[in-house]
Amino acid sequence: MKTSVLRGPFLTRLEAARRAGSSEDLIARRPDLLRLGGRRLQEVYFAFQFDQSGIRPELARVVQSLKLEYDDIDICHWLVQPQESLGLATPLDWIASGRSPEAVTGCAARSGPAVLEAPPGPETVPTFEWQHHRPVSRHRPQHRRRLRRRTAAASGM
Repeated sequence: MKTSVLRGPFLTRLEAARRAGSSEDLIARRPDLLRLGGRRLQEVYFAFQFDQSGIRPELARVVQSLKLEYDDIDICHWLVQPQESLGLATPLDWIASGRSPEAVTGCAARSGPAVLEAPPGPETVPTFEWQHHRPVSRHRPQHRRRLRRRTAAASGM
């Protein structure tokens, strides 16, 4: 089981569209943006992908090249981890300092987010212990019935 590190803050689709100066539909279809979301959760975008002028183009190129092989969570995790080939800088810090995004792409080609996989071994799956949970009663508790009877008697019904 692998553990991912994700760096916030996060933007909603509307907030991301406003920062990019684009429509929500176009933002949702961009292959160069990292996003989290699911069927039941609202989709969010990592704020580090945007600056005052919109989407950071050098980071977008790196993300788009990595998305061919990796998912968004793995890419995000890799972007915030120190990399030896970048002098122990994180890829995000490397790009933010104005250095070559090609070096980050080369680093990704050599190591890539695939190194995030946990070493082989037994996976630990959390187990659910039933004895700690009481079943939910379908009936109303007795004290509520008594309380209703008292208030009805007091009101003269």
